[in-house]
Amino acid sequence: MPRLTAPIPHFDDILRYIRANIEVSRDELVKRFDLTNSDYVRLQRQLSSNPDIDTRGGRAGGGFRCLVTTDIGTDPDPQSTIRRLLADEQEQIAALRIAEIFNAKQLREILKPRLVNALRSYKRHVFGRDTVPTKAEVAAALIIENGTELFRPPEIRNAVAKHLRIKTIDRWHPGRRSAIRFVEQAEFPASFAGSTSGERPKILRYFPEKQKTPALEAFQRNAKTKLLTVAQEQGKRVLLQLPTGAGKTRVAVDTLREFLTGDYRDDQSRGYSVIWCAHQEELCDQAAQTIEDAWLNADEACPLNLVRYYGTTSEEDLVKVEEDEEIGTPTIVVTTPAKALRLLSTEATDNELVSELQGNTRLLVIDEAHRAGAPTYLEILKSLPSMTTVFGLTATPYRQTWLGDSPTDELLRLFNDNVIRPESLFEDFAAVDEVNAKRFLLQKNILAKPIVYQVKTGKRLNELSFGQVTGDPEDTAAVDSAIVRDIADDQDRTRAIYRAVLPVFKKESASILYFAPTIQDALTMTFLLRVEGISAECVHAGTPSGLRRRYIRQFKEGRLRVLCNVEVLTTGFDAPRVTHVVVARPTVSRVLYEQIVGRGLRGPRFGGTEECVIIDCVDSVPTGRFQFGYEVFREEWGIGEVDDLPHW
Repeated sequence: MPRLTAPIPHFDDILRYIRANIEVSRDELVKRFDLTNSDYVRLQRQLSSNPDIDTRGGRAGGGFRCLVTTDIGTDPDPQSTIRRLLADEQEQIAALRIAEIFNAKQLREILKPRLVNALRSYKRHVFGRDTVPTKAEVAAALIIENGTELFRPPEIRNAVAKHLRIKTIDRWHPGRRSAIRFVEQAEFPASFAGSTSGERPKILRYFPEKQKTPALEAFQRNAKTKLLTVAQEQGKRVLLQLPTGAGKTRVAVDTLREFLTGDYRDDQSRGYSVIWCAHQEELCDQAAQTIEDAWLNADEACPLNLVRYYGTTSEEDLVKVEEDEEIGTPTIVVTTPAKALRLLSTEATDNELVSELQGNTRLLVIDEAHRAGAPTYLEILKSLPSMTTVFGLTATPYRQTWLGDSPTDELLRLFNDNVIRPESLFEDFAAVDEVNAKRFLLQKNILAKPIVYQVKTGKRLNELSFGQVTGDPEDTAAVDSAIVRDIADDQDRTRAIYRAVLPVFKKESASILYFAPTIQDALTMTFLLRVEGISAECVHAGTPSGLRRRYIRQFKEGRLRVLCNVEVLTTGFDAPRVTHVVVARPTVSRVLYEQIVGRGLRGPRFGGTEECVIIDCVDSVPTGRFQFGYEVFREEWGIGEVDDLPHW
């Protein structure tokens, strides 16, 4: 009787992982999938009959290599292919130049294997057979991935220089003479040399005394009154909680305007300083723009120095600011935590602005204040004068946990248990909890109505990944990281989401934010959408700030239908006309999930939409240990059973 062979654990997941990563070592597989020596030997035997897999591996220590996933074919009409994938004429010229310079083997070495693999999977789906991507398609993929920042990655510009026998550049400085000369010699469009100035805003802008104020909603006026009461008392702290889209920034800025103007009216020789602190450049941009609008349009406003000290702004730039600053005038410095701490901890400075901040900061505003317990913020709070009043702004004052939804004790202590909650702001509504407050804002058209659907990805999360989570059981970052590691290389999951949501992506009237779990997933989705002729771009932490601003502006203006992103648009992004939010990035954090879907929940009263479609990409979970962010959100909004996304 033949001996039965035990099945290899997680065989399908292992095969997908090898195909996605092209080349993996023995140790990598053993550790990731918890394989025994016997399991690994049986895996070798089973895969030895697979013509697509080399069981000898390409790395030291054994392993496997996928043999055929990155083949590249020829295209009878590369110009038509590139025009179909790229709408911008300069990008088309650059892609044709890439296809002209490199052969298929060289393109394989430059382009990330997963994008080639994604294109191949797409073509298999469309044509019903295994069709390799062409040189033109791969060249277009390079442009989609890098945009006009094509030569920022050294491997690309070095490959171009080597092939064309021109001198490469050790460090890429957009818009500088070296970049312009390199692009000219390589015969690419001039826009691929970049720009030195980009869209960087002015560091300092002085506003003369002016008059006219836009009306706040009743609940916002109530919040402002409460903040002003706290501001009058030195050294007090308060946390303002309002749902995303309810105007926290505007309320806080209008409070600052009234407080500083009243103080200036009483004593024009005393100009207090304010630090507005936010952890992302986009949040800083949003705050600075709101301050500009408030001072320019108010009925009454004191003169103001507005200093933008974030992003590429350096301490040397502050010296130039000091030369232009109106001394004795109220000043607001918009900055990030690290830069704020550097200013406050600088010793023996001759810079009057820095000295003023260190000794005369009357107010500190912490945007996204659920982060206020982080070490940098705690150091900032220690460094401030005792008279400094602190405003915290957040939609989600919760512990980073899937186990509960009450404000964390640490955060409450930090703000002396002084929290302005939404339900305390509605005089005409007997609100008893946050849930009713949100529904009230919905009834008043301040928030958009969430219409929720789900897409079942077919991905079963690997319980081994969660088994690697150690330490604090309430650490959502560790759980989220484990989930992302598990799904990061699963092309079947990306393809399932793409197929299910494609009818939505094709809606010409749609304005869609796609939240991806990884950079490669975002790039892959962007590429697949462009293949379909859908205008889409991708932004992530590695996207240069100038390019990121450009894509965001195009999305807001309606020139991009889909903006794919990885963890950069969860906060500090304001595009009121968002119609759909696709949540492909799973999270057990209530805070993160609310930030994600909040990008689409601005209602018509504030320039948004009546409804926003939220599409949750749902994986199969092998354990009941975790409550995902979308589950908490549905409970809060009283959303019952959620239907699968229909095929429109």
